[in-house]
Amino acid sequence: MSESVVRGRPEAAALFLGPPKALDASALRRSGIVRAGVAWAFAALLFFLGRSTVGSIAATLGTITFLLAIASPTRGYAALSKIVDRVAELVGRLLAWVLLAPVFFLFFVPFRFLFRRGLNDALARGFDPARPSYWSPHDRPRDLEKPY
Repeated sequence: MSESVVRGRPEAAALFLGPPKALDASALRRSGIVRAGVAWAFAALLFFLGRSTVGSIAATLGTITFLLAIASPTRGYAALSKIVDRVAELVGRLLAWVLLAPVFFLFFVPFRFLFRRGLNDALARGFDPARPSYWSPHDRPRDLEKPY
């Protein structure tokens, strides 16, 4: 083995482990500016659609994000980013349960009962001990000598 394989490569591991824990201030500042820009664009869309109250909230959150990213990227914005990431993860888990549980119980469970009621085995998976073999005869391919 080559020595690079034995020692490992941190840049290759970063693909699987995600970003490093301690980001520099310029990367956090750029991330905050991008998030603030997205919030402002969303606020502008809401103002355009006539939702001024919700648009004001989105613009205020974007401004707070922008100011924290500029003034204190390693402490204030990093803390805000951590809180937003945790809330987003909780919302994602909640939505997964709220949306996927009804799909399971409204779709898969009724079909299970229908198949059990009719005893319909679409794959014919039963074992017949009186059958001599389960081999299905088929025609021999014509071009077996020249497969390419």
